[in-house]
Amino acid sequence: KDSAAKPPFDPSKRKYQNVSVSSPRIDAADKVTGRAIYTADIKLPNMIHGRILGSPYAHARVKRVDTSKAKALPGVLAVITGADVTDTMYGVSPARYDEYVLAKDTVRHVGDEVAAVAAIDEKTAEKAIALIEVEYEELPAVLDPVAALADDAPQLHERYKRNINTHVEQNFGDVDRVFETCHHVREESFTGNHIYQCPMEPHAAIATWEHDGTLVLYTSTQVPHYVQYMMAHVLHIPLGRIRVIRPVVGGGFGGKAETTAQDICASLLSKMTGRPVQMVYSREDMFRHGRGRHKQHMKFKMGVDREGRIQAFDSEIYLDGGAYSSFGVATAYYAGSMIPTLYHIPNYRYNGYRMMTNKPACGAMRGHGVPQPRFAFECLLSMIADDLGIDPIEIRRRNAMSRNTMTVNDLDVGSCEFLATLDAVAQKSNWSDKCGKLPPGKGIGVGCGGFVSGAGYCIYRGQVQLSHEKPREPFQKKSIFPHANAVVKVTEDGMAAVLMIGAAEIGQGSDTVLVQMCAESLGIPASRMRMRSEDSDISPLDLGSYSSRVTLMGGHAVSRAGVAIVRSEERRVGKGCRSR
Repeated sequence: KDSAAKPPFDPSKRKYQNVSVSSPRIDAADKVTGRAIYTADIKLPNMIHGRILGSPYAHARVKRVDTSKAKALPGVLAVITGADVTDTMYGVSPARYDEYVLAKDTVRHVGDEVAAVAAIDEKTAEKAIALIEVEYEELPAVLDPVAALADDAPQLHERYKRNINTHVEQNFGDVDRVFETCHHVREESFTGNHIYQCPMEPHAAIATWEHDGTLVLYTSTQVPHYVQYMMAHVLHIPLGRIRVIRPVVGGGFGGKAETTAQDICASLLSKMTGRPVQMVYSREDMFRHGRGRHKQHMKFKMGVDREGRIQAFDSEIYLDGGAYSSFGVATAYYAGSMIPTLYHIPNYRYNGYRMMTNKPACGAMRGHGVPQPRFAFECLLSMIADDLGIDPIEIRRRNAMSRNTMTVNDLDVGSCEFLATLDAVAQKSNWSDKCGKLPPGKGIGVGCGGFVSGAGYCIYRGQVQLSHEKPREPFQKKSIFPHANAVVKVTEDGMAAVLMIGAAEIGQGSDTVLVQMCAESLGIPASRMRMRSEDSDISPLDLGSYSSRVTLMGGHAVSRAGVAIVRSEERRVGKGCRSR
């Protein structure tokens, strides 16, 4: 009866024309018909193929590398080792650049890159790799993050004392004193295991050099600008001499959020041979390269009052980071700092240790360090609910975050519909009739999660300008590094608009979302728009797809670009009217 009483939907009264509307993905047809071109599908004229030799040992000293047999193999055009490449180290965070393109004297995990070859085809490249002779001196390996702290544990890097790559220490309130006054305190340990993204498309890269010295790099990446920046850093060439092209990407999930040795080696081999070089990781290579989710060992302690309201929370986390930093600095911060975002926690402490071990490096995978601590926290909260005889959803209601709140660790929560979400879940799941009342072997539970929309800063420091926007105020430093830029070009006949932005479409639908948002600002149907987001020469800078940032930050850029077009046209028409 209720549905019958509703008036028929009138499209003319819809608030938005393009957003909040079901719309076909703009890349759907190409993907379902097989027309989509991935990096490994591209064949450039005169192209050759490269492969990388990885270490068979978790930790070893490289004493000798003999490439003579590989170089003598017919069809091999170039072979490089650590002695042939730059001494410049690279990585993600400038404070933690700790990877060489190819090993200089030490390998730190199975698969660590030792040499690379370029040959006329993939089969010849594989044969050449097998002919490279490497003499290793095997060293003791450390595979457990807690054991890595021991005074007698093998040291992976001289710069990281006791193998501590990052230590995050946060203390807000008076945690110890409040625990003494809590009605109930419970302490538990949890382990969140290492997992790997395994995207359907493996990493792939094609490098070629133009006659003016410009590097053109086709790469399967979710952060084109950061690849461009890192290639300039490693190769010591201007940013403007690097063109990054991101073909269709077959999944990223954080694993494609950094520059790979493959990107760099393909570029070096192409420079040496004067021919385009394509390199594609095998599935085994993908696992050896790593960059999956950190394994975390978590010790949590929570104190509540008689009503189950959280009074204090203490956490100690050891993250297994693998052999190199990757995104681990940010992961270590996220693992603790995101805990207070869902619930009001007046007293909070976090000690996080990101440890180095002889495993492939871990990086930024789906939620960037947050899902495992969140899972552990939710488990502990449900345990306390059981201890006190409080319904699991009710204890979450009593602690739920509210809008316009500054968390104890200074995170600004603007919009928040957590309570409404809990109520909707309870109603639609028929929670009250199921919780604790289902037959043996059946049950119902609740777990909650949350994350930020975008990182606050660029990974590397942007430019800074001196600003005195307000009269009589001293000069102030003001960051001018943009999160996202967008350009909208309207065709000469006005029938279509082209949106250009460097945001990376990696399967999450960002191209479609940004087209919808820009079309809404322009006041035209999304069907009259085209998207160009794949080429750094055409698409202006965007920082990439990670931390749920594209819709928020790229969306603002494309919406403002659309509004600017409309206002410019209004001014033009208005001036024309006045002149007449």
